[in-house]
Amino acid sequence: MPGTSASGSSDFDEERSDDRVASAADAPVAPTQPAPAPPPAHMKKPANVTGGAVGGAAGNAAGPAAGAKTPAPATDAAPHEKTMLVYTAQLTMAVYQVEPGLDAVEKVARDFGGYLAVRGDRRIEIRVPREKFQQALRAIEGTGDVLHRDVRAEDVTDRYVDTESRLRNARSMRLRLQQLLERAQVKEAIEIEKELGRVTQEIELLEGKLKLLKDQIAFSTITVEYSPKSAAIARTTYGLPFPWLSRLGLPNLLRLNDHKESE
Repeated sequence: MPGTSASGSSDFDEERSDDRVASAADAPVAPTQPAPAPPPAHMKKPANVTGGAVGGAAGNAAGPAAGAKTPAPATDAAPHEKTMLVYTAQLTMAVYQVEPGLDAVEKVARDFGGYLAVRGDRRIEIRVPREKFQQALRAIEGTGDVLHRDVRAEDVTDRYVDTESRLRNARSMRLRLQQLLERAQVKEAIEIEKELGRVTQEIELLEGKLKLLKDQIAFSTITVEYSPKSAAIARTTYGLPFPWLSRLGLPNLLRLNDHKESE
């Protein structure tokens, strides 16, 4: 029947709706997860929020970051960080007595950790540690009147590096020749021994040069030459008011008088 059919359909729909509500109410409720606690105040916030495995994978896929410096290729031999200098000084000095002056210079060498190299009648040469060079020079200059002073610093860095490189190559060559000699035949062994002797001689020569350079760098050289003060007095020039006094030889008489007073 049309009337009852519409009413029955409406009642049936209401029953289905009530069943769904009841089913939803009877279903088990999932436990509520507590909210994560905030991080302590002293902890720093990560600078890169996309880090971790995902960020690392993305970084690897993208390649080096923009602006990142690519390391320079390594060279065969690193250059020396500091310049190698050889210091030398030559002094000409005037003193009243030469022998005490020579003794004073020799004492300066001992006081500053150096040694005597050469000593003559008026000339002396000493070696002092490089770091004491200026102090020793000032001490020597206080022993008399300085007439001439020549101080030099020679840059031997290139020579030192070149000698080191040649020595390293020569030692490598000697090692290869020794290895060849162990498995060489008689005829080949004779030629290898000749070459081995030549290389060994070159190594000894280079070792001597390197040792000399090291010594010159470590110890500075000071050479002092003394002159008796009476012979080193500068001649005085007198300006006379009248030219005819010069013709009479008065300037010579004045110089002679100065020389006698100095004695």
